[in-house]
Amino acid sequence: MATVLDNPIWSGLTGIHASFAGGGSELKVYPFEMAPFAGVPAASTTLTDELLDETLRDRPFVYFVGTLPQVDASRFEVQPHENIRQMVCEGLKPAPVPANVPMRDLDANDVPSMLDLMSRVYPAYFRARTIEMGRYVGIHDGGELVAMAGLRMAPKGYREISGVCTDPRFAGRGYAGMLVRALAEGMYANADIPMLHMDLDNTRALRLYEALGFVHRTEVAMCRVSRIT
Repeated sequence: MATVLDNPIWSGLTGIHASFAGGGSELKVYPFEMAPFAGVPAASTTLTDELLDETLRDRPFVYFVGTLPQVDASRFEVQPHENIRQMVCEGLKPAPVPANVPMRDLDANDVPSMLDLMSRVYPAYFRARTIEMGRYVGIHDGGELVAMAGLRMAPKGYREISGVCTDPRFAGRGYAGMLVRALAEGMYANADIPMLHMDLDNTRALRLYEALGFVHRTEVAMCRVSRIT
């Protein structure tokens, strides 16, 4: 049976992220400076040149996750993306937490540091306004942001943990697990279930998330629709 997790972007853009949504009843998008994602209500939705032009405006491309549209357009092309892994966590496993490692919520003043860290680790999807999508937390060393994680997609009843990254100089200290655990505990307090997406071949991250209590739910399809230049 289909669930909101099969169409996470549309669910968020018609739910708690509705105030961010551009577009209409057949296609909705996040502001491009927030996230390069778009959603459709069903896989049977057909996107035409006119609809894409009207909704995407000056966006060069958007990604669809889970529920992919039909595209009948001459000015746009569909570029398949490898499937990604979707995981959920109904409850955290007990684990030791690194001692004496302070973390704090990040805000707009931290965005330059967040963009710098992400640019060196995993730059594909993080934007200047991504922080507006949900809570972000970070760990600093000597005033430098060295690890972070936050909340992105928002399918009803769930929140996606994303932007999990650690400066390679500080790898192996348990920072990622510490940050993900803090975010997950906050979600449980709000009656939301943590979920996330990751590359299928990222075995290191998979071990981390499984140790925390995340389980594989499904492989999720993904594609990029780009303007032909």
